[in-house]
Amino acid sequence: MKNNPYLKPLGISLEENDGRKTLSGTFGENLYLGIGCDNLGECVSPPTSPVEETIYAQIADGTIREIFDGFGVELEKLAHTPAQVCDLAVSHKEKLNFSALILMQARGNFFVVRVGVRDDGSLCAFVYDLASDFVWHTESQRRFVVPQLNTLSD
Repeated sequence: MKNNPYLKPLGISLEENDGRKTLSGTFGENLYLGIGCDNLGECVSPPTSPVEETIYAQIADGTIREIFDGFGVELEKLAHTPAQVCDLAVSHKEKLNFSALILMQARGNFFVVRVGVRDDGSLCAFVYDLASDFVWHTESQRRFVVPQLNTLSD
């Protein structure tokens, strides 16, 4: 594990998850699926155990792939299920700072979900393919949520 030059950490916890929550059920009409992300709204997840999470504040510009590769571990170890993304958004929306990016694995592929909090307090989510070459800039003060890296060393 190495320090990620793009991010600085904050800690949170994610409870056990039965996998039943879907992106569509959580975000409703505020769910936006990008190119190549069709049919992810109703994707169910396997149950998961509790996980200690870290929210990182972005400190350098980079593409999604550069930022997640900056952790120096396999993407599978950084990814969440769709149901975990829903729980993170609902349980920790006050810590997401209006926009957080969460790596998600569904149907054998990787996606990035940008979870946001609207001015009225409602949640919204935008799903992107991991291959997107869009550069995320630090002035937007986005957060990146991953499982705690000290638990990923095996």
